[in-house]
Amino acid sequence: MLPTIVTEVAEIPSPQKQKKRNQMDVMFELLAAATEPAKKTHILFRTKINYYQLVRYLDLLTGLGMLEAISEPFEGYMITEKGRTALRLFNRPVAYTS
Repeated sequence: MLPTIVTEVAEIPSPQKQKKRNQMDVMFELLAAATEPAKKTHILFRTKINYYQLVRYLDLLTGLGMLEAISEPFEGYMITEKGRTALRLFNRPVAYTS
C-alpha cells in the first residue's frame, strides 16, 4: 500500500499590492524625492518607476519650473520654490519619507 500524499497546499502570502498611482501621484512623489539634491538613480528607486518614465517626468517637471537640474555637489535634481508650493497646495508632504 502506498503512503498517503498530502494534497493541501499551504497558502503563500502574496506580496502587498501597491495602490495604482496616477500621473499626479507620481509627479508629487518625484517632487518629494527631490526636496534635497538627488541623483536620477536615487529618484528612480524612491519613486519605483522605470527609467523611461523617469526621464519623461523629469523633463516635464523641469519644463514647468518645479524641478531644476543641478551640478553641485553632484549632477542631479532639486525641487524649486514653485515645486514646494505645489506640494503644499495639494497637501502633500514636503519632506520625502522612505
